[in-house]
Amino acid sequence: MFKKLFIHKTHNSVVQLFRSVISGMSSTFIDVISLALFVEIFKFNVSVATALAFIIGISVNYILNSFWVFSADNLNSRIKEITEFIFVSAIGLLLNMLIINIFDRYLSKFKIFGNLIPPDKYYLVGKVLVAMIVFLWNFFARKYIIYNENFLNKVRKNTEKQEDEFNNIDEDIN
Repeated sequence: MFKKLFIHKTHNSVVQLFRSVISGMSSTFIDVISLALFVEIFKFNVSVATALAFIIGISVNYILNSFWVFSADNLNSRIKEITEFIFVSAIGLLLNMLIINIFDRYLSKFKIFGNLIPPDKYYLVGKVLVAMIVFLWNFFARKYIIYNENFLNKVRKNTEKQEDEFNNIDEDIN
């Protein structure tokens, strides 16, 4: 059981979800600690710190996802995988920036948590919330888009079909 959960490559969705939780928690931990360090110790602007911390966390997440959570055996190109990963991650970054800024710039002014959380720490509350949202986005986007051979085959077939149709139109014109 240990080897199935932690060692062997798998296409089992439950095992992938389990590994993704561990991968996500690890990269989120690194992301949150980096964010706090950049803001509290190095006095970076929250937006800049969010972007830098996200890049660090997502780099850890890429390594864990590519080599441990999902089997990358079915990929034709590592460059294509990285491009798709960056696209999925960019959406995660936008969500991060949006939600953390809402908490930092707007909700902190209303002190919705009363005296429980100081207004200058609201960005961390936003980070915790967005971490859960982005985890779900990342898992499903990576499982069903990047590492899903059936999905990739459909996209390839549709692309080839569109290219054939375009070539036929081009031949008819000439």
